[in-house]
Amino acid sequence: MRRTVEPELLDDLPAADPRAMRSRSDLRRINFLMGNAGVLTRLFANRLAAGSGHLRIIELGAGDGSLLLRLARRWSKLGITADVTLLDRQMLLTAATCRAFAALNWSVASVATEVGIYLEQSCAVADVMLANLFLHHFSDPQLRHLLQLAAARTNLFLACEPRRSR
Repeated sequence: MRRTVEPELLDDLPAADPRAMRSRSDLRRINFLMGNAGVLTRLFANRLAAGSGHLRIIELGAGDGSLLLRLARRWSKLGITADVTLLDRQMLLTAATCRAFAALNWSVASVATEVGIYLEQSCAVADVMLANLFLHHFSDPQLRHLLQLAAARTNLFLACEPRRSR
């Protein structure tokens, strides 16, 4: 079955637009209802031992970083600390989210650019790269290219996307 990729309303709205803010709030609820933090934690725990130390983590399509913050709260209990890069088209990281990461001894930086540009031009290598409700934005050829770029920069790529078929 051939997938059809269409832009979403959130893709082009300014960060402060009330519709964008509602949409991001809806995404947080969807993540909660789908249990995505639990899914990603299980994937992570199955691949890295507790006490793995200090990691470099890059989240693709990170939005405001709220999902990775939930993961950080869980993973820090395993003795993990990290330097985090939140990659998104828009700069959505808040001071409150920065403080919450810092309280866990995790550093956080936000990069506002297209994921393809970042992965093609950056020398950044990550212990863990993740994408949540993000990969569906890409056509098959684009997705293939994105995953090739990611594979060159990490040995652990975690993704959480709903199945969109029966």
